[in-house]
Amino acid sequence: MSPQSPRRGGDHYRANFKGAALNGLDLRGANFALANLKECKLVDAILSDCLLFAAHLSGADLTGARLNGADLAEADLFGANLRGIQAENADFRRANLALANLRGARLNGANLRDANLSGADLTDAILDDADLSGAVITDNE
Repeated sequence: MSPQSPRRGGDHYRANFKGAALNGLDLRGANFALANLKECKLVDAILSDCLLFAAHLSGADLTGARLNGADLAEADLFGANLRGIQAENADFRRANLALANLRGARLNGANLRDANLSGADLTDAILDDADLSGAVITDNE
């Protein structure tokens, strides 16, 4: 765990929060670029306008989190639970979303250009005006 607790608008560049329980926290506008958030519990967290560039979020649980306007370009979200997230106008360019659970996710206007969505569950996801140019989308079968 990082020496400081995460906070709204805080600078957590390269911080290590692996496995931390951060459910329901208001962290909007915080910098988590290159941070280790693997297996983190971020259920219902507010991460709108956060910088999560190249953050490590594999296996994290972000069920119901708000990520509107967040920058997740090049983030590793392999196998993450993103069920029911609100990520309108979020940037997922070149992000790894392979095997992620995106059921019911709201991704209106999201940038998923060149993202890896191999085996991701997109059931009932809303992708209106999302940019999927160059994205890899394959079934798990």
